[in-house]
Order: sequence, then C-alpha cells, then structure tokens
Amino acid sequence: MQIRDTTPNTHVKRYTKRTMTNHATAGIQGICFDFDGTLASYTHDFALYLDGLRTDLQLMQCDLNKFTSILSHELKQTGALTLQSALTKTLITLEQRLPDDLNTITQNALTQYAQHVHLKKHATRTLEFCASRWPLVLISNGPVDMQRAALTQTGIEGFFKDVIISGDPDVAARKPDARPFTLACDALGLPAKHVLMIGDSFLADIVGAQQHGMQALLISNDVNEADAGVPVVPDLKTLLSYLQATP
Repeated sequence: MQIRDTTPNTHVKRYTKRTMTNHATAGIQGICFDFDGTLASYTHDFALYLDGLRTDLQLMQCDLNKFTSILSHELKQTGALTLQSALTKTLITLEQRLPDDLNTITQNALTQYAQHVHLKKHATRTLEFCASRWPLVLISNGPVDMQRAALTQTGIEGFFKDVIISGDPDVAARKPDARPFTLACDALGLPAKHVLMIGDSFLADIVGAQQHGMQALLISNDVNEADAGVPVVPDLKTLLSYLQATP
C-alpha cells in the first residue's frame, strides 16, 4: 500500500553509496521481497481514491483534508488491520454513524484499489529468475485485505513460499519490527544471515532486515539515499543483472 513510513531514523548512521560487489550478498539461500514500491506500484491518485471513499461513506460535509489525515493514520497502524477496521476507526473519530452497508463499501473500495496496482517493469522476469534459484517470501506492510487484493491483481503470489502482511492477525507488526522478518526466515527454514531482504524503504526494509541479522539490498535511484553499506540498485532490471552475477 502506497503510504510510506516517514518516521525519522535517529539511530542509524547515514552512509555514502559504494560500488556493488557480489561478496556483499554472499551465502544467499533465500530471498525476501517487499511489495509496494519494490515489485508493484499504485498508479492512480491515492488522494482521489480516498475522496471517493469519503463520498461512498456520505461524508461530503466532512473536510477532505481531515478525513484523509485520519484515515491515512489508521491505515499505517500496527497490529491486526483491515481497510474496514481503519474505516470504522475513522468514522468513530469523526463521530459519524457506521453505515449499514459498510461491508459493501469496503469490498468495492478493495476492488477499486487493486485495479490500480500494477507490477513494475521487469518484476516478473526478476521473480522468475529468483524463484529458479532460491525460495522466496514476500513481506509487506499494510491492511491485510488491501494487500491481498493487490497481490491477487498482480498474479505473482505463486512465486512465494509464504506471504507476510503486517495487518494479518498472525503477524500484527509492521516492518521494521522484527516479527515480520522472523516469520519470513521461519517460513524459509533458514537462519537470518543466509536470507537477503530486497526493498525500497531504507527504514522499513533495510534497517529492519539488518537489525534482524539478514542481508539487505536497497532499490533506489536517489543519489542521496542512505544505504548503510548495502548494495544499491536503481531498478529491477539492474537488480536482475546483479543477482544473475551472484555466486
């Protein structure tokens, strides 16, 4: 889900980029991928999506900025989380009655959201290659129903041995919390040091993985992006070439 963590990371030193080398990902026996921003993107205007939800909930009298702020906050909460639970808490905060057709509104909103989630270029080729060499697990933050709907839309779930979503009641924790990474390594049946985490969020993916003892690789085309000494690639095409050269 395309709501990024913006919490400042005051405990991690900033590093300059360095040349990638294969030894930086030595001993890989399994790979974890992030979903949003790494393999797929929401290609619509998310603000328009939220405005549509406000209309469906008959909250046109409610200030859009206030509604968006509250709902966006709820969609980033840790613990068991669905779009409907986030909408429910938003309505309660706004002191609005829960509509009788909230379930129908939610299901329609999930369909609309998933329709605008599309794989990034070279995502399928990258997953095909990786799956031919290593077992894969997907780790994603967000409401479990939104992420499942988006994943189904992209058709890539079959590449993964397991899918770890923060809003799933059995996970109930967001990256960079250790729990999603622990569950991923358990699903792979591998020690953390032999698992590579690939993602586009420095804090959620890279710091979270490193704190759990995993290897990490950052996808970013920002020349100022901190990389904490890990390999950095600008896109999936470069990632594929990098992994193909990995022993």
